[in-house]
Amino acid sequence: MIGGLIVDIHGQMHPEQWVELGFTLSKASLNSGKFSASGSSICYLAIQVHSVSFETLLRGSRSLGKFIDEQDNNWYLCVPSPTNPKPKTGSYYNGGFIMKTFGSRYTGIVAAIHIELPQWVRDIKEYPKFCKALARAIINF
Repeated sequence: MIGGLIVDIHGQMHPEQWVELGFTLSKASLNSGKFSASGSSICYLAIQVHSVSFETLLRGSRSLGKFIDEQDNNWYLCVPSPTNPKPKTGSYYNGGFIMKTFGSRYTGIVAAIHIELPQWVRDIKEYPKFCKALARAIINF
């Protein structure tokens, strides 16, 4: 089905304190709803799961954001997700070099997702719990 998945994890200190999921779609695109799979780093994955709309895969009931949100009694809030479908005026990082170079945005069969973690998730006590939650979320995704 899919050739692979790259998960590029970074840290951020944005005031919203949410987990930011980047798919090479701009904040403006997410806010306006004007985006397509062909401009995303998960384009090939979206083509493979043709029974699911791209919006559902990106920020709906089949999104990684939804599966992360569901972990540990909705402890981890993500954008985009059903809870936070768009960043609105909040801070948001959409992915960088790795997503644009190695994701399936223009070609290829590898999906790439950029994850920006808030400082509290990177705390020595929280990080092991989040890693397990993220692993479960990726498996469900």
